[in-house]
Amino acid sequence: MNSRIYIPIVGALILMAVFASNLFAQGVNDHAEQIRELMDLFSSERQFSGVVLVAEAGDVIFEGAYGLADIEARIPVTLTTPFCIGSMSKQFASLITMQLVAQGKLELENRVTSYLTDYPKPQGDSITIHHLLNHTSGIPQDNPVEGAFAENKYRYNSPEEIRGYFQDSALLFSPGQGFQYSNFNYNLLIIITEKVSGLAYSQLLTELVLEPLELSQTGVVGVPTSEQQLANGYEYGFLEEPGVAQPSHPSTCKGAGDLYSNIYDLMKWDRALYTDLMLPENLKTKMFTPWENSFGYGWQIGGFPLGNGSDSVTAIFHDGGIPGFQSIIIRIPDRERLIVILSNAREPWIHTRLSRVRQDIAPAILAVLYNKDYQLPARSAAYVLAVADTVPGSSPIDEHFERLMRESRMNYSFNPEEFYCVGLSYAWEKKYDKAAKFLKIAVEELGVDHMADAWQCHNVYGEALFMLGMIEPGCAQFERSLDLKPDNSFAIRALKAAEPYRKSDTH
Repeated sequence: MNSRIYIPIVGALILMAVFASNLFAQGVNDHAEQIRELMDLFSSERQFSGVVLVAEAGDVIFEGAYGLADIEARIPVTLTTPFCIGSMSKQFASLITMQLVAQGKLELENRVTSYLTDYPKPQGDSITIHHLLNHTSGIPQDNPVEGAFAENKYRYNSPEEIRGYFQDSALLFSPGQGFQYSNFNYNLLIIITEKVSGLAYSQLLTELVLEPLELSQTGVVGVPTSEQQLANGYEYGFLEEPGVAQPSHPSTCKGAGDLYSNIYDLMKWDRALYTDLMLPENLKTKMFTPWENSFGYGWQIGGFPLGNGSDSVTAIFHDGGIPGFQSIIIRIPDRERLIVILSNAREPWIHTRLSRVRQDIAPAILAVLYNKDYQLPARSAAYVLAVADTVPGSSPIDEHFERLMRESRMNYSFNPEEFYCVGLSYAWEKKYDKAAKFLKIAVEELGVDHMADAWQCHNVYGEALFMLGMIEPGCAQFERSLDLKPDNSFAIRALKAAEPYRKSDTH
């Protein structure tokens, strides 16, 4: 009896396994085709240049390469092209730090002055390794635009010089009592790891990570370990052809944004993190614990959006953005899913031309994987109008805007923030007449006051109107800016400067 029952059961189980396998394969194929269609749209309509990898439990679901690694030489991006990964570098620095913890060379609760006895007090006596790893030290973020760091970021900086940019600054809060993402946390971590190990960071990286995992296409930018040339990074300026980006010197972002890699090395890296090969389980648990602001050690942990809606999936992730490059890695442990997106095209201010890897592409791919709805970002009406305005004989901006709203509203994005960004770009170029036209649309037609920093838009509009001699309308904008932000010193100064001219203004 048992044999007669057993054989059909075994046969049924085999059939079920085959059926399930076929269903899985069909699902994978469907997802791959949907992602391929999606990426074709991103590359053609939103000028994505880079590589994408989607995998599950070590099996590749989708991989694709788009655009040019070198525009001037017309060298295409390939699946093996390495890219600078920006702040994704922090996860490697955190792992190396935790490996030194495992070796007994570092203690997470030890103070900075335990390792750097000359570090200024009382800051150094209150900041721990733990605080540096999860950005709760209170150390301010570096300023890439102005100040000593900005003035020196394109040359080699010694560890002493790097420390000098932040170690004497007042902390933003007591360590452990707040959150401030800061590259300086990781600069300081690497200074400490080099001190306790006696090795340069590039050596630590090679010996503790790259060689054990056979990551041949990963390393420190500027240290010649890769046989394959890195993709050039390109910045897309307003109404300009892309130009080769000027990145900061790697010494200024050591541990925080100085690495390059490719999609296949990052898949090896992902797989290793599911094992105890690199770190004991108890230390991995600490590394992947969401502390303040959902940050672990070199990772963010929490919900990542599925498409355009409110749904999300619990993930471990981190993105990166440096001049010319944007990137993201997303790990979803419950299915061992992995998404890696590396791009060598970046639009630093006006996000109207390019797809963004974190805000646009990654949620779209996740929407496909979880069968959620996703709407591709529409073309920016603001940018379309700006491009059209460069053509001789084109319609006036306000007339063209009204025609698009009337005839093609469903085909474009009429985002007031994008109109503000275009207007701001024109103001930077001192083209105040064009700036005022775009800012008028943003403020008067589309409404900007729901934006987080709407007061800034009113300031720029007011300044443009002032420069055109329209004092009273300009003052109205500055007054609205003060309604939104009463301590807005720029608006206060502008209104004070306008006082002698207001009575004589005839506009």
